[in-house]
Amino acid sequence: MMGERVSWSSRIANALVTCALNIAVWVVVPYFIWGDISKIAGAGGSPIGTGIFSLDFIYAFGSIITGLEVLGALTQGMAISVPFVSGGYLASALFIYDSVEGGNLALQAAGVKFVISFVPLLFLLMIPSLFSALKQPITFLLEKTEAGREAPDTV
Repeated sequence: MMGERVSWSSRIANALVTCALNIAVWVVVPYFIWGDISKIAGAGGSPIGTGIFSLDFIYAFGSIITGLEVLGALTQGMAISVPFVSGGYLASALFIYDSVEGGNLALQAAGVKFVISFVPLLFLLMIPSLFSALKQPITFLLEKTEAGREAPDTV
């Protein structure tokens, strides 16, 4: 709600929780997945396609998504929070898309190459992030207009 004021202490607490959760989801979990996949490949490096899913990829996207979400939490209730939160959702959708190379995942190990194509499933995985990226500015704009506020009781 736009009428409610958000205190800085609650913004900072929300930002700390957001930071911890985002680091767990976008850095720690992909790191362990990458480690397990790298064990399959052995000393040959990343077994996934062209090797885009690497530690640098995980750290870069993890820091971008976490930074945008934390900035969105710190500016909660302000107009400047909308691009931060929407950008975080777009970056998470791009992370999902790039990590599986557009839905055509090629795995290779011990001279055997598997290609798994799951483009429709990939788009289903990206829908929540893309929907939320569009929902943020629309919700903010509607809250500023009469159409977005609850009607007063007329009884």
